[in-house]
Amino acid sequence: MKVRLNDSVKNFIFDKVYVAIVTISALIGYGYQITHCSYGVDDVIYDWYIDSGRLVSMGRFTPWLINKFFKINEFTPFIIDFIGVILIILAGTVLCAVFEDAIGAGKVPSWIYGVFTSLMLVYPMNGEVYIYYMHNGMGVAFLLSAIAVYLMYKVQGQKLKGQLLNDLIAVVLMVFGLCCYESFSLVIVTLGVCIVLLKSFSGEKLGIKADGLWVVTVVVATAVAMVLRSVITRILCAAMGLEVYQTSGGMIGWQFADNAGEIWTTLKNQLMSNYIFYGAGYFPITLFLIAAAALIVMCVYFSIKNKDIWPIVLAVLVVIGQFSISFLIGVMQLYRMCQSIVVLVAFIVFAVMIILSKYKVGRIVAMVLSVLVVFEAAREINQLFAFEYNMCERCADKVKSIGEYLDANYDLSQQKIVFVGDFTRSIEEADYLFISAGEPGYRFLNWCDVHVYDYDPAVVAAGRFYKIETITDGDVLTWSTNAYGYHNWATQRLFGHYGYDIRITDTAEEYYKIIDKYKDEYSDTDEDYLEIDGYVVVVLK
Repeated sequence: MKVRLNDSVKNFIFDKVYVAIVTISALIGYGYQITHCSYGVDDVIYDWYIDSGRLVSMGRFTPWLINKFFKINEFTPFIIDFIGVILIILAGTVLCAVFEDAIGAGKVPSWIYGVFTSLMLVYPMNGEVYIYYMHNGMGVAFLLSAIAVYLMYKVQGQKLKGQLLNDLIAVVLMVFGLCCYESFSLVIVTLGVCIVLLKSFSGEKLGIKADGLWVVTVVVATAVAMVLRSVITRILCAAMGLEVYQTSGGMIGWQFADNAGEIWTTLKNQLMSNYIFYGAGYFPITLFLIAAAALIVMCVYFSIKNKDIWPIVLAVLVVIGQFSISFLIGVMQLYRMCQSIVVLVAFIVFAVMIILSKYKVGRIVAMVLSVLVVFEAAREINQLFAFEYNMCERCADKVKSIGEYLDANYDLSQQKIVFVGDFTRSIEEADYLFISAGEPGYRFLNWCDVHVYDYDPAVVAAGRFYKIETITDGDVLTWSTNAYGYHNWATQRLFGHYGYDIRITDTAEEYYKIIDKYKDEYSDTDEDYLEIDGYVVVVLK
């Protein structure tokens, strides 16, 4: 019997065991983040994203709308980060309500639901989005997606007329969710499949008419929402005088571009790197690979037990489907597609806990396993937050050092500043980002480089390998020097944040004229500060 969403959510919110588990996980995973404010990538040009309409042109209308009404940058980071945590917890709780509806009330201990929400909250790949100031788009999208799935599930099996209103509302919520991050289309479809698999794990034989129609409904509704997102983006861009933001990849239709072959090759290499290379040393990817294997095994078992082929078919499709967004838009970046992996892994762990807890010894194993997985996930995401904070603090110190020197030695009201080079990582940052000799996975990576990528064994033996994908793009200082292809404008804002008013070149031509002269005549110098044709060139090292 289906109950109202608010009643079901209240049952979890007032369940002491559930709340205790989720609260402890939140404190371990996000305690550091919400108490350590950093000023990093995207924070520097936050208002530009809103005022210029860039978020709209990127198809992210929802965060733009939220920021227009609530001016998030006027709130303290603590409040914004805290709200972000609450949104993800609420999303997890709504999904727990859907799962309980599918399984039956009272059949699963509340601590297992707590494990699901906790893992959904602290899964380390969330951190790859959460380090950016506008991360609330992720929490909002999670919650909207969860409610949309609930609304469709609530009317499952009813006549078309009875389903129509709920499905329409669900599609509207999906559109707003997808206008946060396009990857949530895959989150919604993954959740639809997970609900069906949960029935199979409970011993039910899946039916094409009921369960198959449900999955098709979810897929069609998501497809409609994706089309509407695209239409809304183009209409808003036309109304605001903007161009739809596209990169060489990152767009539907890349398959017909002139460089489609190059993009396809890059995608295949990224697939190998992200899910085999990084899988050897990056915990969330390792856990995803293990969880995917566990899902296949479970579905094979229940397919045989229930004499039903559909569980294994759905399992294979949902695992392969995790990469579909990347191949659709032509970009395979972990943070752009990780949200569905977060949900899928949390669900698989949830299902494993249910199966194990049916047995006396299994309950003990399930509890120990859940503690280990959630704690390690929370530790990993905490490490990422600490890394990002310390990196931003080191950049802040560097900015202040440069600013003081410029202030003392040059006339900043008259001379323009040009920044070149890269701010070198600290040893501690390199140790966090790279896998080196003696660490788990290093020998496997060496083998891959030699036998898969055909690299020179001598070069490989001396190499180090990235662990983490997104934040290796660079620190805020290096990033700012050419953010979105503009000449030092973000760097000017970065220095302004710390109280240093610097002038920069007015045009790209002016900027590149100095850059070219630096490269031709001064690139071999060890000086940190140079005067070239009246400009002050700061060499980042």
